[in-house]
Amino acid sequence: MHRRRRGAGPPRPAQLRHFDHWQVRRAALAARYTAALADVPGIVPLEPAAAGRHAHHLYVVRVLDAYGTSRDDLVDLLARDGIGTSVHFVPPHHLPYFRDLLTAPPGGLPGTDALFPQLLSLPLYPDLGGAAVDRVCGALAATSWTTCRPPSA
Repeated sequence: MHRRRRGAGPPRPAQLRHFDHWQVRRAALAARYTAALADVPGIVPLEPAAAGRHAHHLYVVRVLDAYGTSRDDLVDLLARDGIGTSVHFVPPHHLPYFRDLLTAPPGGLPGTDALFPQLLSLPLYPDLGGAAVDRVCGALAATSWTTCRPPSA
């Protein structure tokens, strides 16, 4: 299950007529994830940073120690099940090109360095089916030895 790309770059005029529908659909899928993952220990969805209409272009969760496996091991386990995930937001000071260009403050960036290995983006795109979200949640629940709560909608 991999994210389907509609094309590189900004939306084309023909795609813009679908924008509102896509945004509503992604919000519904995000709500489905949130409800289904509520009882999975150690998987914590990120909350929107501000009030208003969220784009839900990504569905990012934190994989905490309580989950029982690392984010990187979880990526491998889900991939074996055919579930593609992504690691977004790699801190620049972790990237080889920037490592020599940037100067980290004394003591480093402990908040960033602690959060980065926890972040995981789950599949989310407008054409993703509800059954696919349920499959992802089921795999996450099975890997943590718990059961996903079925979505209410």
